[in-house]
Amino acid sequence: MFVKLQKAGETNTQPREVQSKDPDVSAKLDSMPEEGKKFSVSMFPIEQTHKETISRLYAEKRNDDNVIARISHYALLYLRDLKSVLPPHLLSDTSSTAMPWLTDNAVNCRIAQIAEGTNDVVALNTDKFILWHRDWQRDAKVSDEHLKELEKTSEFLKILLPRIVGPGDNPEKGNHFILWVFDMTTKTIRVYDNTDQYVTISILDMEVLKDAFRNIASLNSWTVSSPRQWQRDDRRNCGVFVCTMAEMEARNVQMCHEVLHNEQMCHLRLYHASCMVKTVQSAKQNTCMAQDAGVCIYQKYHSKVMHPDVKSLDWIQCDLCKKWLHADCAGISLDIVTEDTTFCCGCDTKHVHTFEKTLALLKQGWLVELLIEDQEILNLHKGLENGTVRSNRMFLFKNPTFFPKLKMKLSQKFCFFDEEQTDRIIKRIYTVTQLPRVSLESTTYILEVLTPELTFIILHKTEGFHRFQAEMAL
Repeated sequence: MFVKLQKAGETNTQPREVQSKDPDVSAKLDSMPEEGKKFSVSMFPIEQTHKETISRLYAEKRNDDNVIARISHYALLYLRDLKSVLPPHLLSDTSSTAMPWLTDNAVNCRIAQIAEGTNDVVALNTDKFILWHRDWQRDAKVSDEHLKELEKTSEFLKILLPRIVGPGDNPEKGNHFILWVFDMTTKTIRVYDNTDQYVTISILDMEVLKDAFRNIASLNSWTVSSPRQWQRDDRRNCGVFVCTMAEMEARNVQMCHEVLHNEQMCHLRLYHASCMVKTVQSAKQNTCMAQDAGVCIYQKYHSKVMHPDVKSLDWIQCDLCKKWLHADCAGISLDIVTEDTTFCCGCDTKHVHTFEKTLALLKQGWLVELLIEDQEILNLHKGLENGTVRSNRMFLFKNPTFFPKLKMKLSQKFCFFDEEQTDRIIKRIYTVTQLPRVSLESTTYILEVLTPELTFIILHKTEGFHRFQAEMAL
């Protein structure tokens, strides 16, 4: 079921092969041999501990605006989002038909979580196409500013882009979720829609996409397909379907055509909700907040772990959200911690940090010359080399095959300074460390390890950030 992408102004003379609304044609289609997986609850197991976590969250007196989990660097899960996926009454009544729409943030968080669990799949959020569309309507071109995140996805095999659609051409007025999957291997855009109404891409949307992907791939020769998929003509569950289709794509599972019933939808809602609360755990479960954000110094990946030689770890708890961090991930020495010491992980910061204090010092020309001493740079360099300073970036530098996706992700967030200040820092590092300037290995080490580690020191001095706060601010 493929259709060739059309150029602007062309008309489609050959309709796409989709399920017909004609009963006779539909019957013929249903009688065809199924080529994919039928729905089974065994494909979506629900752990009792995660179900109990949801029950506990609902039983506690929490504000719906409370952050309950950090899914990724950009995705914060709020209690209201979880309730949109699994309203409290569904915990006990799986036959209920009262199901709310998922919030945009719930869909974005879940799909980001699905992508984070893979090495070759990456997710964009629902706002992305809206921003591209605004640019196109105003300038007939997507701005470079709104392409930065997309350009970071060029190494991945699949890009997941959830969309909100509705009547008309304005993507900001829709209320129905669909999913576009960009398969870089087959040069195909797969469209998933549980109602089977938005299974093509309009000429206007295609022009926007071609321009947005201009620095990654030419979409002129790509095809658009609407593969066999599970369906239910129910707009309230469209967000659940999009999350499920995203997971099937991440697993590389092909589905058959099957209409799901109410109990199956309840199971999927419980499954996705239970996955989303995996990061809401206690210290007894040895879960560090930095692990969930991908910035843990002892990051786990499948059966492997960074710094496997370290057997004893110190922990510190946030006084506000009560979650836990490794002391090394927090950047705090327990030698200076007493029972009266207060600690906040940064959960009280509601807005994106603007680094006002640091920027003020930048304008005064203080940063490189006065805030970092040569001896600090040298001590950091020696500590990273001999292992007395533990660093996730240094571990990935020495073990590049450990988790390639994480290595690439961290290498893209090494500094927030402008080009001039960054250049001055790098020159200073070369001078102090006497590393060879013509060595690619030295350059990679400075950019991906030393510069971000020095940035953490600078942010501690200027903004009062500890290591975890600085990692999340980059």
